[in-house]
Amino acid sequence: MFYTILAGITAYIGTNIDDMFINMLLFSTSKNKKDDLAITLGKYIGIGALMAVSVAIGMGAKAVIGNWVRLLGIVPLYMAVKQLRDNSEETDDVNVSGNFMLSSAAITIASGGDNIGVYVPLFAGMGAGQLVTVAVIFAIMTLLWCLLGKRLTVMPAIKNTIEKYSHIITPAVYICLGIYILLF
Repeated sequence: MFYTILAGITAYIGTNIDDMFINMLLFSTSKNKKDDLAITLGKYIGIGALMAVSVAIGMGAKAVIGNWVRLLGIVPLYMAVKQLRDNSEETDDVNVSGNFMLSSAAITIASGGDNIGVYVPLFAGMGAGQLVTVAVIFAIMTLLWCLLGKRLTVMPAIKNTIEKYSHIITPAVYICLGIYILLF
């Protein structure tokens, strides 16, 4: 149970560091609590969709390749190496047109390729109880991520630090997840 909780938290943070910048952008354009709630609900819709797709693909992979599914741990390791080699910074151009919930969900899903790349091998090796545990963790982490994103919009020093070191933090998390998937 401890390793499932740790894997869930690690997977969420590692795949959503980039999403924090999107959260900050969205929350910086909101005008009231209704907009903030719409952004948060959109995040839940987006993360839920990414999780559902990843579980479906992961279960299919498990059915086809059985216990060899652990080798999918190579995917996050590859992603870490690729990100470390690609030292370029990408910026997400986000156009929020007033429908905060739809924009938030669409942006979360559109930028979720890395999420699926990590979640599929992670979820493929989990049982139903573990998946429920991770779903609860993701729900809690989504709320925390939104609250933190809103809070960071007023703290430029923290925002700048995250931007400066995310290129190191994200690959490190992917490496840890890859090792977890391979070993457990």
